[in-house]
Amino acid sequence: MINDTTLHSLASFSLNDEFKLRKEVKDAIKLHLIDTFGCAYGGINSKPAEVLRKIASTAKLERGCSVFGLPDPTTPEYAAMANTAMVRYLDFNDTGNGGHPSDVIPVVLALAEFYKIKGSRVLKAIHKIYETYCGLRIGGLYGNLLRKKHIDQIYAVIAGAVGGSYLLGLNLRETANAISLAVTPNIPMRATRTGRISYWKSTATSHSSLMATMAVRLSKEGMTGPEKPFEGSGGFYQMFEIEKLDLSKIGEPIDGRYAIESTGFKIFPANYNALGPAFGVLELRKNLDVESIELVEVFLHWGGWHSQGGGAGDKEAKWNPKTREEAENSMAYVVAVTMLDGKLDYDSFSENRVNSEDIKEFIKKIEVLEDPMLTESHKGALPKWPCRIRVVYGGQTKEVFIESPKGHPLNPISKEDVVSKFRNLIDSVPSKNSASLILESIEKIDILDEIDGLMKIIRNPYL
Repeated sequence: MINDTTLHSLASFSLNDEFKLRKEVKDAIKLHLIDTFGCAYGGINSKPAEVLRKIASTAKLERGCSVFGLPDPTTPEYAAMANTAMVRYLDFNDTGNGGHPSDVIPVVLALAEFYKIKGSRVLKAIHKIYETYCGLRIGGLYGNLLRKKHIDQIYAVIAGAVGGSYLLGLNLRETANAISLAVTPNIPMRATRTGRISYWKSTATSHSSLMATMAVRLSKEGMTGPEKPFEGSGGFYQMFEIEKLDLSKIGEPIDGRYAIESTGFKIFPANYNALGPAFGVLELRKNLDVESIELVEVFLHWGGWHSQGGGAGDKEAKWNPKTREEAENSMAYVVAVTMLDGKLDYDSFSENRVNSEDIKEFIKKIEVLEDPMLTESHKGALPKWPCRIRVVYGGQTKEVFIESPKGHPLNPISKEDVVSKFRNLIDSVPSKNSASLILESIEKIDILDEIDGLMKIIRNPYL
């Protein structure tokens, strides 16, 4: 018997296999897989990728797991960690339900490759990951609550354990142990995202992937974890003074949508809170002399203001970014570079552009404010992502309101858009046939007996 009811709810959800994925959900999972692979190629030459590939290369395993750009297979744990770092690096992967659920897809891919799991079960395990993210958030573990408690991305390690346990067919007790082993030692601090931003910000969920993979494998081999990690003495609820989560709806569609259908894609490589303002700036600068601008006011919901607008007491760092990591997490910088350049892409965050004099001067004209009405509009099972941008120039004002940026489920992009994004990202490495091979493999993943063929493609990006 599992005496921690939160743990029991999560383990029971993981164990449930009495469901079929409808075609629309399968298609959505495949699209998010395409986006995930593309984002990994986009981050393949990053410093975190270089570091983690180097570490993974020290644990060669003949029948191991694939890492983007690493010729030799490694352990499932190192593969999950390194691949997540590449998926996450550009801050270009999907967003919704409290974070970036595709951060955790490498957990499922590594375990599936190592244990020779069918592609159809891989899709269902990914479905479990997204539903866990959503279930935790709507069950009471809201993003703003986590910010106020100074907790970072706790969803990832729990979702990884839930999805990984389902994938390997662990029983109820084993699944409960895996979740307990994942959450007990791995509650991340919000310091990851405040002040001066380090490489760790783009690598934090990589650690979650590592530990979720390890937790599942440990439990499979007989390791046990604390019996009441959530509700017991010294457990999660007591530690952070958080009310018990209501997970009664986990796995159920909300307003006809499953979690992956409520998760958006990114059009720009920046923090999701900045996408609406970027679209707004591009609209405002039409027929506007940028040099005449005296003031730019950016109005956000509380979470966006707290994360990227200096609301966490880190305004000095947000208005004076020095690195790519700091710039893409600075609302003031994103607005400034988009207004000055008329675009927002990878080059917008180069070291030279981040530290250019015109940026430093223009950023002084920007104010970022929280608007309670936008905060209220941001609530709900499928929250809108609203913002307002107001420009003052020559004694005049122009203003634009963005309800949700393009790519949000309420303002969706097409399959062709996702594939185009994937191809643009994979073109960042001199590949020849990798793009077509990956797309073909993902399209038929639900009929594959194992996913080795798909995963081996990524070992050499120069095919």
